[in-house]
Amino acid sequence: MISINTDLRRKILENNEDIKKCYQCSTCSASCPVLKYDPDFNPRILIIKALYGSEDTLKSKEFWKCLSCDRCNERCPQGVNPYNVLLKLKNFLFSQNLAPKERIDARELIITSGFSYPISSAVNRKRESIELEALESIGEELKKIVGTEGAE
Repeated sequence: MISINTDLRRKILENNEDIKKCYQCSTCSASCPVLKYDPDFNPRILIIKALYGSEDTLKSKEFWKCLSCDRCNERCPQGVNPYNVLLKLKNFLFSQNLAPKERIDARELIITSGFSYPISSAVNRKRESIELEALESIGEELKKIVGTEGAE
């Protein structure tokens, strides 16, 4: 049974109006390639539980399994754009410090280095063995590009 957390629900709805258009037709789920391999990831269920303000669901790792293939959006008869709803929910989770630790760590790595994985000496040796340049952190350059230089 899902209990409704009205405060959390209100916060979710503030920046995610499209979520209210969902009438649970399950077209997004029928279109989802992740659901074919992982029955725990069901966009329709995630959307309704988020709409109820289910903190357990929001803290789960299920939101992060979306492939961003956009099939759900292409087929949604209500124009809900389930992909965008899930993306906004992920951003909300970050803003509320509810995102899984590994996602927070990955975000920090990208912000500081510009890469989505750590660049080790082993990576650079492998690159050099196939005649590629060694990788260096582009964190400072990235800050200039995205306009976060001096924001800290």
